[in-house]
Amino acid sequence: MTPLGHHQAMAVARRLSTTAIHALYSSDLGRTVTTAGYLGQSGGLAVVQEPGLRERHNGIFEGMTLAEARESHPTEYERLARRDADYAPPGGGESLRAVSDRACRVMSEIAARHPGERVAIVSHGAVLSTFLRRALGLPLDAHPHFSLRNACLSWVTYSGMAHPEDGRWHILTLGEVSHLDGLPTLQGIVA
Repeated sequence: MTPLGHHQAMAVARRLSTTAIHALYSSDLGRTVTTAGYLGQSGGLAVVQEPGLRERHNGIFEGMTLAEARESHPTEYERLARRDADYAPPGGGESLRAVSDRACRVMSEIAARHPGERVAIVSHGAVLSTFLRRALGLPLDAHPHFSLRNACLSWVTYSGMAHPEDGRWHILTLGEVSHLDGLPTLQGIVA
């Protein structure tokens, strides 16, 4: 994690320090575990690592900037840029639909484990974006009408049913960033 990432994670922890949180989940990838660790320290919670919250696997584009991806694989990059919800990049990549299905399933399972409790979930851009699009009823292949900066907060509630996948999500806030005022942002990374 970069120094900026540490500052952003500390800002999130400060923002949530007065909020009662009952459980803390994170992707099992390093940056999110570190971010969740700051939240756990301030709230006295253990971080539950959940592999289902991992970032989208981008196949041949893994670890590349947008410019590198466009230059090294122009044809495949164009398919990725079109945001076809069913396009999975070669090399084991996931489609947006697969990420969305995974994100919705995991979020619903977590919500079902904690009825009536407040849960913090630390994940990645594609996972959160596809989950929030589904919750808002937006198509996965359209450019989003919202922005999710690193370390932003979105508040949602869940009205569970007998089966977690039958529940309903309600968006209260989307991409809150006031706690990041004064910190620089990063642009241009394949998410």
